[in-house]
Amino acid sequence: MSIRLEQVSVKVGKASPITLLHDINGTMEDRKITLIIGKTGSGKTTLLEAMSGLSPISSGTIRSVHQPLWVGKRVNNALRLLTGNVFQYPEHQLFARKVKGEFEYSLKPYRLPKKTIDERARSSLQAVQLDQALLSQSPLILSGGQKRRVSIASTFSTHPEWLFLDEPSAGLDPIALQQLIAMILEWKQHRRGGIVIATHDLDAFLPIADMVLMLKNGRVFASTTPNELISRMDLLRDAEIGLPTSAEVARLFHDKGIAIPIGWLSPEQMAMAIASQEPLAPKNNPEECTPESPFKLTKGHHSEGKKPRSTLAMYIIDLDPRAKWGMYLLFSIGILVQPTWMGLFYATMVSALVIGLSQVPIRDLRRFLMPFFVFIVISVGFSGITLIYHTHRFAGIEFSLPHAMYTGKQMYRILLIMVLGLWLPLTTTHLKIKKGIEQSLSRIPGMATVAEAVALSASLTMRFIPMMLRETDRFSKVARARGKSNAKPGSIRLQDIRAIMTPLLLAVFQLADNLSTAMEVRGYHRLGLKRTASIQLKMTRKDAMGIIIGALLTLILFIIR
Repeated sequence: MSIRLEQVSVKVGKASPITLLHDINGTMEDRKITLIIGKTGSGKTTLLEAMSGLSPISSGTIRSVHQPLWVGKRVNNALRLLTGNVFQYPEHQLFARKVKGEFEYSLKPYRLPKKTIDERARSSLQAVQLDQALLSQSPLILSGGQKRRVSIASTFSTHPEWLFLDEPSAGLDPIALQQLIAMILEWKQHRRGGIVIATHDLDAFLPIADMVLMLKNGRVFASTTPNELISRMDLLRDAEIGLPTSAEVARLFHDKGIAIPIGWLSPEQMAMAIASQEPLAPKNNPEECTPESPFKLTKGHHSEGKKPRSTLAMYIIDLDPRAKWGMYLLFSIGILVQPTWMGLFYATMVSALVIGLSQVPIRDLRRFLMPFFVFIVISVGFSGITLIYHTHRFAGIEFSLPHAMYTGKQMYRILLIMVLGLWLPLTTTHLKIKKGIEQSLSRIPGMATVAEAVALSASLTMRFIPMMLRETDRFSKVARARGKSNAKPGSIRLQDIRAIMTPLLLAVFQLADNLSTAMEVRGYHRLGLKRTASIQLKMTRKDAMGIIIGALLTLILFIIR
C-alpha cells in the first residue's frame, strides 16, 4: 500500500510554464505518518494534491498498489476511492441543509446502502466526539469547532486507506489540536494505509511522525526520520524552515551555557532538565556547531523566485492606471463600432497581443469567460431557429445562419470588451487603482470630499476578481476530492455545483462584511474624513506613449470598419 513517486514534476501555465515541483522521488510507507515540511512556497500543498489526484503531474509517475495514479490527465478512479483529504480550514467546505447531507455527499461515490451510510455517519461523529443529534441540524449554524469536526468526520466516514492533511492545525487552539492528534493516532492504529501531513507545525506533528520529507524550492531537500532530524537541526536552518519552538528554547539555553537534552520535551521535562544542569561556559562563537551545541546557525539561502516577467510585461504593469483606462475606453469604442468580422478579427488579434505581452494567466481569464462563452453559443443557436407556419399551422423548423451570425457578432463584441476589462485589474495593483480613481475624482468639483472613500470602495471591489479565482479553485478541489470526481482538473461537474457555490458565496459574503467593517473602523462611513496618501500617481512619458498606442490601434479599427 505504499505510495511511490518517481521523477514527479508539476508545471503550471502553457506559454511560460512555471515549475512548482522538480523531479520528486520518495516513498510514503504503509501504516506510517509522513510529514511534508518546507517554507511557504516550497511545494508542500502541490505535492499533497498531486498524490491525492487533485493536481495533474507534468512528468514522472505516482504509483500505489502497483498501479499508476495518473493516466494521462485523468486519475485512476479505483485509487482515488482509497484516498481522503482534510483541507486547510475544512469547516469552510460545508454546504448541505443538514449535517447528514454532508455524509451522504462524501459517501455517494461508494454506492453504499442507506443503512450503511447512516451507520458510518453516526460512528464518525462519535469518533470526533460529537453528538449524533447533530445529524438533523444545519451545519452552517454550528460553532467553528463543531464545523471542523463534522468536516473531518465526513472524510473519516469514507474509510480511506490514505489520509492527506493540509495544514490541519491552522486556526486550532491547544485543546482542539490535541484532540486532532488523538484522532490521527486512532485512525493510524485501526486503518490500513498511511497518513501524509503537509505542515509548518513541527511542534505538534514531528513527535508523532515516522518519516519527514523536506522540500525546498520545489525539490526534495532531505528525506529523514524525526530522530535523525533532531540530531541534524542544521537541516531545518538550511531549508529555511526554522527550529521548532522546543528546539529554539533549547538553543537559547545552550547559548547561555545551559545544556538541554535534544528532543521533544514537555514544559515539566524542560524545567527538570534546566534544574539538573550545571552552567557551562558560553560559546565564543554561537554559530559553531559542536557536540555540545548541535544547533548550527547557518545563514538562510535566498529562495528561488517565480519566473520573472518580461520587460514588456513589466512596462505594461507599471503604466499609470489612468493611462490603462484611457487605452481601454478608446479600444472598447473601436470594438463597439465594428460592423464586420474582419474588424472584429483585428480587434481579437490586438486583444490577444495585449494579454500575451502582459503575461496574464489564460487560466484566470478562462474561468471568468467560459460561462459567458457557453451563453453566447446557446444564444447563437436559439437566435438562428425559425418556426415555420402555414395557414396558422406549424410546418417545421428552419435554421437561419444570417440571424445566428448577427447575434454572434453582437455578443462577441461584449466578450472582447470583457477580456480587456479583466486585463485591467489583473495587471494593476489595488493601491494604484485606488489612487487613480481618487486623484481623478478629486479634480471634479464637489467630489473632493468623497473621492477617497469612492476610490477605496472601487479598489476593494476589484479585489473580488482574484479572490474569487482563488476561492473557486479551492472549493472545486474540495468538491472533486469529496465527490471522487474523475473529471479533468479545472473542470466542474454539474452535480458538484451546489458543493462549490454555497461555500464560495459564504466566503464572498464574509469578505464583503470584513471589508465593510474595516472601512467603518477606518472612518470611511463619515464622508470627508481625510487620510494620508501612501503614494501619489504622476503621468509620465511612457504613460502618454501607452495612450498614443491605444489611440492608434483604435484609429485603425475606425479605418478598417
